[in-house]
Amino acid sequence: MSDTSDLLVQFWQTIKEYIPQKDRQMAADHVVNELVDLGISDSDLHALAVDRVMENAISEHIEIEESDEDFDE
Repeated sequence: MSDTSDLLVQFWQTIKEYIPQKDRQMAADHVVNELVDLGISDSDLHALAVDRVMENAISEHIEIEESDEDFDE
């Protein structure tokens, strides 16, 4: 894992404790979208999949990217 991956995992594991359970998925989706907009590498993004909530956010982002690529073709 890269230093960036370690930092992002630590960030998520710390901040999610302050987010009510019912809001965590929306927060994770937002974090993933912001990181992608900032140019996070695929390997760092996948390293962030440390819990079910973040796995769902990353999977949803990948599905949206793939559907956008299909639409462009």
